[in-house]
Amino acid sequence: MRVLIDECVDPGIRGFLDGHQITAGKDLDWRASSDEDLVRLVQGNFDVLLTLDRGFESQHNLRKLSFGIVILHPARNRQEDYATLTRNCAGSARSPAGQVLHVPA
Repeated sequence: MRVLIDECVDPGIRGFLDGHQITAGKDLDWRASSDEDLVRLVQGNFDVLLTLDRGFESQHNLRKLSFGIVILHPARNRQEDYATLTRNCAGSARSPAGQVLHVPA
């Protein structure tokens, strides 16, 4: 599974996602891309987008997406706070195209 970690997510979460090909948006220098640009870049290149953007599903036409979205809800946006999401996030990384899964803390 090809997973892109949105720039708003601490890239240290990649350590919690064994068995997937993980790329952080920061690694690709996609910083400050608009959501529309991000969607175009992710289409066809990744299977899942991990984000903190809770408005993503209401801001985009999900039926047109070729990737799934996993929206994380950590207590804070720090690597140690993602530890509580480890099991839920690893299982959720298989979000089907055009579907949104919320992973609570």
